[in-house]
Amino acid sequence: MIKKFSKLLIENINNFHPTSNNKTNLSKYNKIIDYTFLREDSNIDNIENVCKEAKENSFYSVCIRPQFVSYAYNFLDNSDIKICTVISFPNGTDKTQDKVTEAQKVISNGADEIDMVMNWKLLKKWSVEYDLEIKRDIEEKLYIDIRKISDICHGSNSVILKVIIESGELTMDEIKKACDLCVKAGSDYVKTSTGYATRGAEIDKVKFMRSILPDYVKIKASGGIRTFQDIQNFVLAGADRIGTSSNPAIIQTNPNENY
Repeated sequence: MIKKFSKLLIENINNFHPTSNNKTNLSKYNKIIDYTFLREDSNIDNIENVCKEAKENSFYSVCIRPQFVSYAYNFLDNSDIKICTVISFPNGTDKTQDKVTEAQKVISNGADEIDMVMNWKLLKKWSVEYDLEIKRDIEEKLYIDIRKISDICHGSNSVILKVIIESGELTMDEIKKACDLCVKAGSDYVKTSTGYATRGAEIDKVKFMRSILPDYVKIKASGGIRTFQDIQNFVLAGADRIGTSSNPAIIQTNPNENY
């Protein structure tokens, strides 16, 4: 099984360089995963377990709700695992100042990365608005909303900012506008989904995002990614990071098996 996995990795994942050590290949795949636990009924025991599994599998980060950042910071002490948290989750409709306050708090509590939900419903309004002045006002609000968080992340904090655009709810034209705003406002990543909308990450949309984003802006695919094959497909489509809440065993599962 591991030999098959290694062969697939060598043949298909151009971003990864094969070695003679199959465990190293597995580790490289794990290193792009944000291991996610964002359930509303999360508790401290859940977060401790997520941190434990992240360390055991050498995942890149844990992605958790804001109120658990300080706990994760303690659970992950003396490890290389990053702490990612969400802002204005899952709707993105909070006032900009509330997002700013939330971002400042989680950074002070130890967050290394912020996944901020953009106000994609406002973007939908922009899309159908005919009055050019109103469209400009909406666009400016969306830009400022992202830019304020970008300034906090990139000021003296060196915190990575990912903007969740909820791509499953957007048309290609709306995705293009969302990506343009993220680039202009200084986002490090554009992230597909919260996992709470009607559709999560989609291959065609990730490919489209990669085709229009500059190389320095990365993509995080999340929402409905549950198997090894899912991960492989999204990496091949252009994703630089994967968000998944599925069991870590998916990374070590034969992609030819049925799920």
